[in-house]
Amino acid sequence: MNQKPNLWQRAVEFITGKGFYLAVLVCVMVIGLSAYFMIQSVRSNLSKTADHQASSTASITVTPAPRATATPRPTPKPTPTPAPTPQPTPEATAQPTSAYSWPVSGTVISSFSVEALSYNETMGDWRTHDGIDIASSLGTRVQATAKGVVSAVYEDDVMGVTVVVDHGNELFSVYSNLEENPPVAVGDTVASDTVVGEVGETSVAESGKQPHLHFAMYQGDAPINPEDYLGQ
Repeated sequence: MNQKPNLWQRAVEFITGKGFYLAVLVCVMVIGLSAYFMIQSVRSNLSKTADHQASSTASITVTPAPRATATPRPTPKPTPTPAPTPQPTPEATAQPTSAYSWPVSGTVISSFSVEALSYNETMGDWRTHDGIDIASSLGTRVQATAKGVVSAVYEDDVMGVTVVVDHGNELFSVYSNLEENPPVAVGDTVASDTVVGEVGETSVAESGKQPHLHFAMYQGDAPINPEDYLGQ
């Protein structure tokens, strides 16, 4: 008895027949679709990756490096030059001038001598002589040689009664061998015609000479020749 072929057999026959080609076609289509969707997926991923990289690049903010600021150096302050200290003007040394007058009229019997020794008749020896001896009668008035101030009145053990007048600039005139009690005192102001004493005999060292005035001048502590200052 002939049986109709079952479904399985038909399927086998179909596959082994025309169905085989149909199955191959379906497989090719499936593979093609799979490849298509795979390519689309890859493109989509690549696009997203590119967009992400572009976005990341765009979001990077380039911060410029700060410029190096030069630290200003402090300007050195100029050191003030100290003002020069004013030096005191030295006092002028009195120069010889005819403004100094002779204290008495007479002849010079002993000259000024401090560098060479001169013989002293009274003492009988050789010694210096710090002034000049002007011969004049006892009691002759002795006048100041120039204006000034009396700085000393005393009796010297060797030169007798003495008056000293300060003329300024450390210039002094000295009048010795005067009579007792001269008419001036310390602090008195005198002029060139003021009487400061009278010729006497009070000098022990020069008592062997004729009556005279012992007249000396000093610049500071140094004796100077009175004749360099006295007018002719």
